[in-house]
Amino acid sequence: MSRYNKLPFQRGKTAYQNNSDDLTVTTLAHLEGQKVYLPNSAAATPETRRNGTDVVAVVVRNVEGSALAAGTAVQWKTGYHGTRVEAADGGAEKAVAGFVDDHIGSGGVQNNDLFYMIVEGPVVAVTLDGTAHTGSNYVEGYRMFLSGTSGKIEGFADADGSLKTTASAPFNSVGRVLTTVAKDAGTVLLDVKIT
Repeated sequence: MSRYNKLPFQRGKTAYQNNSDDLTVTTLAHLEGQKVYLPNSAAATPETRRNGTDVVAVVVRNVEGSALAAGTAVQWKTGYHGTRVEAADGGAEKAVAGFVDDHIGSGGVQNNDLFYMIVEGPVVAVTLDGTAHTGSNYVEGYRMFLSGTSGKIEGFADADGSLKTTASAPFNSVGRVLTTVAKDAGTVLLDVKIT
């Protein structure tokens, strides 16, 4: 349930549930940009809350041109800030807008469909098997950054991100790790707060 408003569609689903016959770039455009509050739960057990906090999400449209997988880092499409997204470009000075709802199934979000983009709270995000924080792990409490690979994040050796280049760090820090995980796991539970 949402905190202040009725959810336009179920969490873990898309507005048109990937029914491409009904989709156009303007289908349900009135929902784009709506902020919703979702329960903080794991995708495997959505009926069981992790704790009493909410996850803040925004209804956005995928205009990547192809499907977006759950947990993918996304950025605003030029000219559509607040309403439409594409996979975040890898590299320096790129601002992440949020993450594809980690409850979305294996088919992802097809082009032109609407989905929940997580902007605050816990989300399972897609990682690159890249630079670890310590040893071969992404460590609880350390920051994560947009990687050089589109849509994926990675860590850097120091908790303050000091090994990240000066030009990049202010733009592409995306949140802190909630549970230590091996860097080759493919995903990490991340606490995001993107404004």
